[in-house]
Amino acid sequence: MILFEDNDSKYELYRQCILENCRGRKPARWNQIRYDIEARHYTYPLIDRLINFANLNSPEAQPGQTALDVGCGHGTLSLLLAKRGFKTTTLDRTEINIPKEIFAQYNIQFVLQDICQNFNMPSNSFNLVIFAEVLEHLPSYHPKILRNVRNCMKPDGLLFISKPDREGDWPQGKLQTAYGIEHFYQMKEVSDFVGDTHYYVYNLTEFHQLCEFSGFKIISLDSVLTASGRKHIYAVLSPEEFVADLNEDPTALNL
Repeated sequence: MILFEDNDSKYELYRQCILENCRGRKPARWNQIRYDIEARHYTYPLIDRLINFANLNSPEAQPGQTALDVGCGHGTLSLLLAKRGFKTTTLDRTEINIPKEIFAQYNIQFVLQDICQNFNMPSNSFNLVIFAEVLEHLPSYHPKILRNVRNCMKPDGLLFISKPDREGDWPQGKLQTAYGIEHFYQMKEVSDFVGDTHYYVYNLTEFHQLCEFSGFKIISLDSVLTASGRKHIYAVLSPEEFVADLNEDPTALNL
């Protein structure tokens, strides 16, 4: 069985992490891990940015540096960071997909936490935070969540985000359709959480506004047509000193 047809060497370590993550998995969970193989093209542009902005392909560049993988899923990106020398913490609202033996082997700390309910990470702690394909799944006020993420970052830390681009053939999220939500500042907590669904899918302009309102300086922000035929937004952000009041209306902040 050929798992990878692409052979670009800069992604080789990530492909190795996928395969290592598959080892020892029960057959019933193989289909879950196989998602990492099939969806790797969503992740490749994120890895490009990790290489360019965080020296990911230079193992000597991260002694003592800390990383947080928010919404880690199967933990493949967490494993990638640990293999590159980051002291890695990872969190998710369920531990069903976590490869506990592999995490223990690479000293990856897993935190069971629902960031919509309680984001409890120490402030000023992480050099690098990854938020990959997570934001659209959160039925909560996104600026508040991103502010919490910002608070746990070091002043010179970097936040890497990837997410679907609504202008790239992705449907609107549930909050946008069922609730008639037209912009992120209208978002509220919703109690009828329905599985693993998209609640709000941004376009590039809206996401730019969200980042600035949430207290981040944009280092890199673009939309990429991936091999899947759909566009994804990729952002590299750093904490901004000035943060607008969450109670203010973003439409009045010249965003």
